[in-house]
Amino acid sequence: MNVLPLVSAFILIFAICSYTFVHNVRTAMEEKIHFSASHRISRKFVGNLAKKAYAQEDAKNLHPTKKEKSSSPKNETPFRSPRDFFNKKLESKLNIRPLLEVGDHIELEKIVLSLLQDLYRFAYFYKPELEKEILTTLVDVLKENPNLTRFDLLLSKIPEDQMSLFYKLSKGTHHYKLHTTVGYPAIGDFITLENSKEKDPPMHFCYCSRPLLEAVFGPIISGRIINEEKHKWELKHKYQPMNKEELEAFLLSHRLSLIDYQGLFSYGTASHTSPIEILHDAESHLQIKIEK
Repeated sequence: MNVLPLVSAFILIFAICSYTFVHNVRTAMEEKIHFSASHRISRKFVGNLAKKAYAQEDAKNLHPTKKEKSSSPKNETPFRSPRDFFNKKLESKLNIRPLLEVGDHIELEKIVLSLLQDLYRFAYFYKPELEKEILTTLVDVLKENPNLTRFDLLLSKIPEDQMSLFYKLSKGTHHYKLHTTVGYPAIGDFITLENSKEKDPPMHFCYCSRPLLEAVFGPIISGRIINEEKHKWELKHKYQPMNKEELEAFLLSHRLSLIDYQGLFSYGTASHTSPIEILHDAESHLQIKIEK
């Protein structure tokens, strides 16, 4: 008797039953997973709708208080001096290019050294006389390369032993707060190498930032200058920096003379256009504008 067909039939029936069982189990598991997922999504959606409706519903104050009307007018826009904010305008920065010219620049050197010390005295890499080292290196490199007007291009000309320092100075940190250990600014935020064709003074008074004013007049006089500008703002709520005549009268009232700062400031308020360099990519035919 040949039992081979009978065995083959049993094996086939077992295989079909096993496949059917496994398929049904897998289908049931997938349906359970899909049902659970849809339930979670539905519950989250309903919860978001309820949260949104609750947020839009006006809440009732169970303990209302009577507000007394104030007789004094409210100052909705408090004074904030533009000198305390970072300004990208070239006019707000100190131009050290005049140091390359022939002549006496003792006062300008003192101002640059004071500004550098004020900017970096809390930086982790600061050391005594660092500001003199920075200024000397800048002047030497600019004398050898008078066409340089940007600090990023200046890096390639810096001596190797000072490359690390000037890289930190040119980049700065993303966040900084002056007079604290929280970061430090990029040197280009306050100093420019721009080659002025009109031989302008190194500073424009109406755009000078507070650190630059403090480097020239000291923190006490600078604070009083900003306070005087605040009084002018209170009349029309419009910022108007001191003009030359007002600054001269203010300095005389503090036993100072504008003659001592002759040649350091210009007093015009006209804004100059910042130089733009256009880079062209031949492959993508794109043009990128970069502010120098």
